[in-house]
Amino acid sequence: MTTTHTTHASLLQQLHILTTTLWLSAILCTNPVNFAQNVGIGTTSPDPTARLDIHDTSRGLLIPRLTTQQRNTIVNPANALLIYNRDCRVFQYWDGTQWVTIPPWGCTGTSVAITGPTTLQQICLPDTLLFVLQGCLITKHWSVSGGAILVAGQGSDSVRIFFPDTFQSGQLCVTDSCTNTQTCLTISTSPPQALYFDYTGAPQQWIVPNGVSCIVIKAWGAGGGGGGVDGGNPGGNGGGGAYASDTIAVNPGDTLTIYVGEGGNGGYCSSSAPGGTGGWGYGNGGNGGQAGPSGGSGGGGGGGGSSAVLINGTLVVAAAGGGGGGGSGCSGAGGHGGAGGQNGNAGACGAAGGNTGAAPTPAGTPGASCGADGPGGGGGGGGASAGGTGGATTCGSSCSGSSGDCGARGGAGGNSFVLNPTGIILPGAGTTPGNAGDPDLCPGCAQGGTGATACYTYGQKGGNGRVVIYY
Repeated sequence: MTTTHTTHASLLQQLHILTTTLWLSAILCTNPVNFAQNVGIGTTSPDPTARLDIHDTSRGLLIPRLTTQQRNTIVNPANALLIYNRDCRVFQYWDGTQWVTIPPWGCTGTSVAITGPTTLQQICLPDTLLFVLQGCLITKHWSVSGGAILVAGQGSDSVRIFFPDTFQSGQLCVTDSCTNTQTCLTISTSPPQALYFDYTGAPQQWIVPNGVSCIVIKAWGAGGGGGGVDGGNPGGNGGGGAYASDTIAVNPGDTLTIYVGEGGNGGYCSSSAPGGTGGWGYGNGGNGGQAGPSGGSGGGGGGGGSSAVLINGTLVVAAAGGGGGGGSGCSGAGGHGGAGGQNGNAGACGAAGGNTGAAPTPAGTPGASCGADGPGGGGGGGGASAGGTGGATTCGSSCSGSSGDCGARGGAGGNSFVLNPTGIILPGAGTTPGNAGDPDLCPGCAQGGTGATACYTYGQKGGNGRVVIYY
């Protein structure tokens, strides 16, 4: 029995060998594989320049797929070793020193850069700005320093960064964990530069230079002139100019036209005393009213001209001029002119002064004049779209009160304008201009002129306006 079993096992082994040989022969006969100098799969004539030539119209070649961690455990990888990185979803090969990523379809070149502003205007902050990645990265993790905040776009080719007004400098970086590369852009701020514009009697111009995207405009309207005197009754004071300020977006090459208002001139004291002429400006101040031909009443002070800035012909900021002071009469003192943005004040007889921003044009209207004995009203201040109206008067030879030679009313200040809701408008108060404590306001500028206190002298001329532009 033992011998028979052994013989049977031997026959089974021989049969297995024969079967395997026939199976391999069948495969080799039915599949076009050539094991000569090169190998063809799916073809009987592999390309002679290829060691392995695979032909298939419905299937592909699947190479090893590894995570980054698995890839990094390969010890001494061979040069040109190829894998598919499952984390990064890219093909990578070993170049002898590092794993190199084969760029995805559509990526050309190897340079990577971040485009966007590198120098920010300090005066334009806070602001949110766009930065764009140029070049091919697989993963995109953005980071920013210096107190700036990434608000949108993490993981994409473009991001929006918020820069607070406290930002000074920092870096915006994008990191690709698949290629272990980082690209950074250094961003800093530039201190503001100031341009000062004073009264010249004509429009002035400035062209926005390259690299400037916003400006801050600060404007003061001119003050109104003081009224003339009659006897011991002083003329009314002129009103101080208004203040207007706004931050405006601009483009390099934009043309700014700047008007700086002239202070209104003071009224005189004599028979037929002339009122002071209104100051020049974007809106001219109204002339002061003339005193009557008899007696020695005071003429009204002229209104101050408004200051304004236009960009490419469009008004963006305007600061109103102050109204002129009313001339005094033998019955009482003249009323004070309204500061920019304020109504004129009553004269000694109690009637109301001119109204602010009530004129139909940017120019202030003239103060009232007397054909008989009596003082002249103060001229209205210039405005942005509507100047102030001039002050009224009461004419007559009587010095007993409101029926005769009574103090004239002051002219009103004009209206002001800013383009944006965040802009600032501050009216003057009395002879004091708006935002009088600002260090950019020159001494005496935009101040209302004081009324005359002695006959045959003029009321004080109002202070000229000023415009300051920061960029």
